[in-house]
Amino acid sequence: MTSYAEIQRAAVRTFSAAGYAATGIRDIAAAAGVTSGALYLHAANKLAILESVMHFALDELMRVAALATEGHAPASQLERLVRALVSVQATNPRTVSVVDGELRFLPPERRAEIVAKRDRYERYWTDALAAGVADGDFNLDEVTLTRLALLEMCNGVAHWYQPAGPLGLDRIEDVFVQLALNLVGYAGPPVGPDPALRSRLLTCEPAEQI
Repeated sequence: MTSYAEIQRAAVRTFSAAGYAATGIRDIAAAAGVTSGALYLHAANKLAILESVMHFALDELMRVAALATEGHAPASQLERLVRALVSVQATNPRTVSVVDGELRFLPPERRAEIVAKRDRYERYWTDALAAGVADGDFNLDEVTLTRLALLEMCNGVAHWYQPAGPLGLDRIEDVFVQLALNLVGYAGPPVGPDPALRSRLLTCEPAEQI
């Protein structure tokens, strides 16, 4: 029995390969190994599948961001946010391409829901930066621009990361953390990877890995 999660995975593969507009329900059904009729038992149409992938991915980002920030000092929050986002981008590039690249196909009210959810995720970064400034740990004048720079830096990993590349993901995370801490003017050392957070991330993150 094919699950909706498997249909989401199939949709991510087909949307990322051909684009949403060029993908039909039959393409998704074939990728999932089901008939079109069986697929309609799970979703009304391909737009509903696209929207569900986007909601799932962003819900997972917020779940991990909450785990990364709760009960930690601002510098540790920022480090954990960076590590989590770099890992998501590296291990889910097709999901990332769908969430970022196919948003324009949602009707305005649905698109607004996704954008609002993305804004709530980014709020974790804003709050961590603002707390670091308030505590005197971070030396920066522009929280908003700094957040945008950090997110752009981490989001770019999906475009170039290769598992067989010369640097492992742990090392890439370390470098990005140091870049982030330098950017905010933090003089202390990084805390280092959190295996518990990594395990929650890699077993639960977006639709490619359900």
